[in-house]
Amino acid sequence: VVWGRETALRLSTLPEDEDAADITAGNARVRLFNATVDTGTVDVFLTATNVNLADAAATQGSLTSGSLAGYRDISTGTYRLRITGEKNPNDVRLDIPAVTLNEKTFNTIVITAGAGGVLVNGTLIVQQGAVTAFKGNKARVRLAAGVNDAANVSATVGSTTVSGSVSSPRVGGYVLVDAGTADLTVRVNGVATSVTSRTFADGGDYTVLAYGTSAATQVSLLADDNRLPSTTARAKVRLVNGTLGESPMTLSLDYQPLQPSDITVGNASTYYAADSTTATRIEISSLTSTEPLFFTVAATDGKLLQSQGVYTVFMLGGKAASEGVFRRDR
Repeated sequence: VVWGRETALRLSTLPEDEDAADITAGNARVRLFNATVDTGTVDVFLTATNVNLADAAATQGSLTSGSLAGYRDISTGTYRLRITGEKNPNDVRLDIPAVTLNEKTFNTIVITAGAGGVLVNGTLIVQQGAVTAFKGNKARVRLAAGVNDAANVSATVGSTTVSGSVSSPRVGGYVLVDAGTADLTVRVNGVATSVTSRTFADGGDYTVLAYGTSAATQVSLLADDNRLPSTTARAKVRLVNGTLGESPMTLSLDYQPLQPSDITVGNASTYYAADSTTATRIEISSLTSTEPLFFTVAATDGKLLQSQGVYTVFMLGGKAASEGVFRRDR
């Protein structure tokens, strides 16, 4: 199995020399391989269709990145495959309604990463048999509301509500939507102010940024990179400028401006690699303000950024002055 990031490919060999005569009649054998570097530790469930994951035991729990679990026997039949974040049944990364396991077969489910670093895909490999790909066909979308005068903002993708009406400034959580092309509708104070056709990549993460005035709301669709930092002691952080009327903004870490700076309204900076062992202060400034627009500092003797964390500082309108929302995305 060749897996990993395109700039740092990895190779793993999965032995397939099992004797089907060792399997009891009426059973199949299944093992899991987590061929991802960004999704972290996951739990895997093979259940009946309507089973609530909160009430179910994982078929394979705590499967870390790059690990291969041993085979286990499971009754022959068709199962619903769901993969979640570790010990979090609400964090569904993949949901496949029907996976068939035939009698006296050895089956390997390989988990691979989606574009945004959180959602996953799967591949079922039957020893001396067929290979079946399981695409998630989902993306994750959230709303960052920064419309002036504390305007109420909501967003939908197709028929899926990303966020009900919330007062600016506010950043919501991610919601699963169907991947592909769909209408992105943003409503301000109950009125649809923007309806555009947008494309959401399979496995991608996105932020819908609404800013400006209630009479002339502008919308940006930002691609989020929630892949983990490649170095253990590092974190990733970026700036999103959602404040109309403010000059371009700069993100500084421990008083050091990060480049490129001067992020204009409606845009996001690149992700900066930050040393999580020393970071204690994040500050946002603009070209025309003598005082910081926003800053946050770590608690005494603490660190502001956690190792392997992914962060965004949102600067949003909605109040008399722009307001910063510091959010850990992962």
